[in-house]
Amino acid sequence: MRRVAGFALAIAALALPLAAAAGASKFDPAKGVKPRDLAGYTRVVIEPLTDAVEKKVKDPEDEAERRRIIADAGRLFAEHLAKRLAEGGRFESVAVAPAPGATLVIGGRITKYERGNAVVRYSGVFGRSKFGAVVELRDAATGKVLGDIEVDVASSVIPGAVNVIQSVGQFMEGSAIRVRDEILIARGDLRREETGRQGRLREKYAD
Repeated sequence: MRRVAGFALAIAALALPLAAAAGASKFDPAKGVKPRDLAGYTRVVIEPLTDAVEKKVKDPEDEAERRRIIADAGRLFAEHLAKRLAEGGRFESVAVAPAPGATLVIGGRITKYERGNAVVRYSGVFGRSKFGAVVELRDAATGKVLGDIEVDVASSVIPGAVNVIQSVGQFMEGSAIRVRDEILIARGDLRREETGRQGRLREKYAD
């Protein structure tokens, strides 16, 4: 029994990065903007994501606490993304404050946030964790929106051990990696094959 349980958790651990990575779209440039235009930015400023979650709970105290948690999540996602973009040295600086020079500002809003229930989630359909966001890129000097990347991730509906570890926190970490990848792909710093995507997730990038 222990061996079976251990095997299930191992499979779940392998499946988690794929589930988290699957929830981010390619960079969608604004009108008149080309993905390669992002290559002209040498500095990045990361802003916390704002709360744009429409779903509410009835109890005022629970709702206030939920909004506090979502605000914290917006700051945490910004930290995850800043950490990932700083890796590899492709930008001169990645900060949370304005910087001189050609600066790319990355912000946006959280559109979906459900922590769910791990115990109930084991059954599949109920208690699912969900995370959604629109990550917006804009020019620091002009405020012009350059484009966005949409994130939409939810725990699996297939019952089992995979569901137990598919938390909204894990989804935010995985989504930060995928958003980082999409920005680097748009800039021309990275090809999709180099991100390690496999199977149906491995797509060739085309302008």
